[in-house]
Amino acid sequence: MEQFMISTIPPFALRAQQGTSFQRIAINVGVSNSTYKAIVTAPSSLKINFESNSLSFEDLLEKKSFSFKIEVDAPKTTISAVLIWSDDTYNVRSPIVV
Repeated sequence: MEQFMISTIPPFALRAQQGTSFQRIAINVGVSNSTYKAIVTAPSSLKINFESNSLSFEDLLEKKSFSFKIEVDAPKTTISAVLIWSDDTYNVRSPIVV
């Protein structure tokens, strides 16, 4: 079984107002000195804006926080997306449902 290079705290769901900021923590469970970039796959009606769209780790088990805001053009519908942290070798996926 392949081990992920970073791990995020499990996904969560809650009702929030438009433009609410969310903060999460990622833990490096792979190699030292690695950098991951955020990639979001979502419909055009969903915009996700990151404070910083990359995470750089120096050590194993190092924790980094990241935050993002969600903007929805169609607030009465359910929209699914995925956040992928990628280092071009490994991809860590987190589902997003708005």
